[in-house]
Amino acid sequence: MKIKTTGALGAVLLPMLLGSTAVWAAPAHKFMVSGLALKISPAEKNDPVVSDNPLLPNPTGLDLGADSNTLPALGLTYWLMDNIVLETYLSVPSNHHIAISGLEAYGINGFNQAASADLMPVTVFAHYLYQIPDTRFTLTAGAGLIYAIFRNIKVDEKVLTQLDPTLKFEANNSFGAALQVGAFVDITPEIVARVSYSTMMFSADATVKTATPFGNLTTSLTVDPDVFMAGVGYKF
Repeated sequence: MKIKTTGALGAVLLPMLLGSTAVWAAPAHKFMVSGLALKISPAEKNDPVVSDNPLLPNPTGLDLGADSNTLPALGLTYWLMDNIVLETYLSVPSNHHIAISGLEAYGINGFNQAASADLMPVTVFAHYLYQIPDTRFTLTAGAGLIYAIFRNIKVDEKVLTQLDPTLKFEANNSFGAALQVGAFVDITPEIVARVSYSTMMFSADATVKTATPFGNLTTSLTVDPDVFMAGVGYKF
């Protein structure tokens, strides 16, 4: 697992903490359910690919990448205090196509859709809320923990036909962290419109098992998706 560090969260949270006098006040609502649209955009980075073939231990130029996806989700929010909430999200698995590039140097065409995989990042956030005085706007900032689950990994038929009919792609589940900033806009005392941006930080050890001269290939795939979220919540 790779964790990036940033000072952005502290820069957002500190003025909120200093400007609030109601951190320990009893919340007016205890729960919120939100209908959301999520756009998940993984980073396209990986460590150098390593082969177990001693004649080709470090195939140069090979690269893996995953595409973006948009899906519906349900947000569940619980108020610990007036300004502190816990939140998680439920959604269908996010399916992503995995591309392999750099094969051209070895006389093989690359594959834009070499495989597909379902990504399920199980995430729990703790958020700080700051309501801007005399407005309907509430700013949010928080951090969370992630357990990223990869399921239903399938190799594309073109890869099996053109490269290796025995080829298999594997990715390990992994832990990570996340940061999020966003805003709520009160439409009524119970209904809010909401938007947020999250950066999730985790990597997955990936293995391509093949009977080709490349041997079995391994790398660490930096997933680190950016997640944009928008929707409507109901407080009760």
